Amino acid sequence: MGSLTDNFSERLSSREKQIVLGGGILAVLFVCIQFIYLPAYDKNIALGRTLAAEQAALERIGILEREYRDMAPDNREAAALIKNRKKGFTLFSFLDRQASQSGVKEHIDYMKPNSRELDNQPFSLAVVKLKLKKIVLRDFIRFVGKVESPENGIRIVSLSLTKSGKTGNLLDATIEAQTIMAKGGGA
Repeated sequence: MGSLTDNFSERLSSREKQIVLGGGILAVLFVCIQFIYLPAYDKNIALGRTLAAEQAALERIGILEREYRDMAPDNREAAALIKNRKKGFTLFSFLDRQASQSGVKEHIDYMKPNSRELDNQPFSLAVVKLKLKKIVLRDFIRFVGKVESPENGIRIVSLSLTKSGKTGNLLDATIEAQTIMAKGGGA
């Protein structure tokens, strides 16, 4: 076999040898570019895109975490609020007492207590939906003023008013109030 190669190279002129050598170099260069460099380049671009997408997702997670911290109740404030309440405090009894003091108790159509557990919190959310029928505006405003109690952390989250009575000078009102309670506490 060696004599065949030797015989072949002896038959080629110096110029032909350079052309064959150049062609061989070009073939090796083509194979290197096609099967090594281009796949590595494509992979690098794909990794760059993936990295950019992951960085954007990480930034979004950071933004959502800050928003959650801003919206989540401060446990220290909620614990202090609960501690400062009278022993045995419930939202239902508080609303009932305020209705008596405001003179609207006889106008209560219904009171529906409910409570919801807060995820990853040592608190629950007490909610009471209350319907008042045929109430005078002045008495209603007095009642709402007593219910919205910052010292007890009670908020009215829903309020619906409609005219009532033959002359239309009375109101029907539906109120939804809520507050934070220690888990296991009643509405």
